[in-house]
Amino acid sequence: MRDTELFQLALGLTSPWHVESCKFDLDKHRLDVKIDFPRGSVFACPSCGKEGCGAYDTTSGGI
Repeated sequence: MRDTELFQLALGLTSPWHVESCKFDLDKHRLDVKIDFPRGSVFACPSCGKEGCGAYDTTSGGI
């Protein structure tokens, strides 16, 4: 099992969400987990709950 799959299961992420990458820096005692979704995914509105809303104003790139 890959580390991204392990973290996806541990976090309980469901489609369209997925763990894109994981990076552990032992010296800094830091774990970075990048969570993403495929372009064109739709979601429920966080305000009214309406299904099928597209995402906008997202950013890509690393930390």
